[in-house]
Amino acid sequence: MLSLLFIVHLKGVLGSSAEALGSEEFGEEFSGGGLWGHLRIMTLPLLMMCIYYVSKKRWWLWPVIIIFLVVSMLNQVKGWVIIPVLAVMAMRLYTGKTRLTMKFLFYILLGAFIVFFASYALSILVVQERGVSDEFMDFIMMHFLHYLTSGTFGWSMDLQLGLPDDTGNFQNIIAQVVNLFKVAAGDKELVYPVNPLYYNPGWSLTNVRTIFGTLYINSNWLEFVCFTLFLSSSMYLVKVALVRFNNIYLYTIYFFFCGMLFMGWFDFYFSGIIVLEFPIIVLFLLLFERILYKRTDSNVENEIHNNTD
Repeated sequence: MLSLLFIVHLKGVLGSSAEALGSEEFGEEFSGGGLWGHLRIMTLPLLMMCIYYVSKKRWWLWPVIIIFLVVSMLNQVKGWVIIPVLAVMAMRLYTGKTRLTMKFLFYILLGAFIVFFASYALSILVVQERGVSDEFMDFIMMHFLHYLTSGTFGWSMDLQLGLPDDTGNFQNIIAQVVNLFKVAAGDKELVYPVNPLYYNPGWSLTNVRTIFGTLYINSNWLEFVCFTLFLSSSMYLVKVALVRFNNIYLYTIYFFFCGMLFMGWFDFYFSGIIVLEFPIIVLFLLLFERILYKRTDSNVENEIHNNTD
């Protein structure tokens, strides 16, 4: 149902938007905020569950997977495509649904490259109306390497220059919590935890500083230690709950946050509203399943009772 809603929404935005498909402006208009931004977040746990359960017998999940991947890619934030996919791949490995082989690793690397290729292809081939050429492929490869190194290079240059963006503003780290209180109080000046200082490490600009670099420049030593302990303890508690209850929903929460930690070589992903929304959505799905199964079991029991009578 959600995939169909996004198809209808995409058709509507294509018909009314003045922005080009594949541009950041189009992505913002499509699902950058508001209701559709929250619905886009809802697609992430559903995407993970679909990839987890997909098989030859459940081939019908592939169209849903493709639609949800396209929704994330149109938003032009590659991290929210990479994180859930890597997370569910780790989840399949952990549960034994997939074996760790060279073929598996090759497909992971190939998939990562396809995400980059498709993302920039939309921007260059559609928005800029340029064809595929050697220059285009060089551009893709350079930006692929830039993505892999921009976090560490950005943090390294920051240290070399004496941390000019060292604001010590811890609100940037817990922006989602601060913004919730601001919205509740009617304050429209929200916190946007995007580093305004860009560096050029050699081939493109970067404003990312890795997870610990971003945490370091936006906190004092006590805040740094406390947040790190809080984050690690929270992850450990989710892992304990996962081992205790062993269900797909806790697996989804745990491995999604593991994916965010894994992407720490690039940037800090824990300041967005998704940190709060993702587990709430997953727990809502769990509650919905329990209610649905309870009603199903109740109907079966009533039918058995009526047949017995």
